[in-house]
Amino acid sequence: MKKFFQSGGAFMLVALLCIAAGLLSGNRGVVAAGAFWLIVAIAVRARSTKKQPSTHEPQRKNDAT
Repeated sequence: MKKFFQSGGAFMLVALLCIAAGLLSGNRGVVAAGAFWLIVAIAVRARSTKKQPSTHEPQRKNDAT
């Protein structure tokens, strides 16, 4: 559950629900709230991917010596 919040998935789910509810009801305020949560989700996602270590291949030593 912690990874779900750290990856931004929870905020994307809230954004999707808000936007869908706002579009179905015709309420622009709820759509705006959904857009806000979408921006928060993108920011959290970007921050979490920046903190994760990269998965580069380890450098190989030259065997010619």
